[in-house]
Amino acid sequence: MKLYINELQEGWICNRIKSEFEKVHHVACDDLLVQDVSDADTLWLLFGWGWMEIPPYYLESRKVILTVHHIDPSKLNASEFLIRDNFVDVYHVPNSKVIESFPKEISRDKIKVLPYWYDREIWKAEERPPEDRGFFHIGSFQRDTEGFDLCTPKLSKGPDLFCDIVEKLHSQYKKCKVSLSGNRRQYVMSRLEKAGIEYTYVEMADVNKMNYMYNFLDLYLVTSRHEGGPQAILEAAATKTPILSTNVGMADQVLHEDCIVDFSSDKFVDEIKKDRLKSKVDYNFSNVSKFELKTLYSEYIELFES
Repeated sequence: MKLYINELQEGWICNRIKSEFEKVHHVACDDLLVQDVSDADTLWLLFGWGWMEIPPYYLESRKVILTVHHIDPSKLNASEFLIRDNFVDVYHVPNSKVIESFPKEISRDKIKVLPYWYDREIWKAEERPPEDRGFFHIGSFQRDTEGFDLCTPKLSKGPDLFCDIVEKLHSQYKKCKVSLSGNRRQYVMSRLEKAGIEYTYVEMADVNKMNYMYNFLDLYLVTSRHEGGPQAILEAAATKTPILSTNVGMADQVLHEDCIVDFSSDKFVDEIKKDRLKSKVDYNFSNVSKFELKTLYSEYIELFES
């Protein structure tokens, strides 16, 4: 097999997936990757619109694996999905929930579930700050705002729920501070400013900085409506960061059941007030180990070669 992986220079998860895969490929002394699509017999498309950048000849004459990270039903372009289906041999999804939103015309036999990985050489637990700091430190490290106007909330990520939770905690529980990273955070920052809640923002923190940021939190919140992972579930578990998440993506594969709640700000707040999430970090840490990069690398190779 000669594998070509397409490129996306947007600082999105696709870039990290590709670079981490290449790192393990190099360590394993494999000779599978090629830089030119014409030298490949297998194409791994890491983002959906990337197929339009590859000449049809190569799509028709090579095996094509397309990763579908998640699907927001409100934004699904079914007609484009079906046109692209003519060139796709295998759909890769990181969790089975994604399949529910596939167009009904797509054969489920073409869809393979293989979870995301994390790199334990990057994401690790470190010494945490004192518990009684006079504030409750909450983290969110993903985009929350639509790009077309930089003010409309990206509802698939649940920034409306995130802000509702933080505002209620700040007024009913403890003084809150929020750490943000990722691009397009305008919606959340605007809500926090209106509520008088202090926050820090590191726009595009590198992974080492983000590992430090996780280890400085009292709680990480995942408030999404639709997700592939998200990566934050793996990263929080690997860094022993307390986390509370909606039941999206890989949450039920990684987290203790007490770390998963319904899409309701009151239910999030009630669970946080129980103050039992810290006691679940060892469970999450143990459970996430099966998603380590070097473990899953061989399963991805099997997917490409099958």
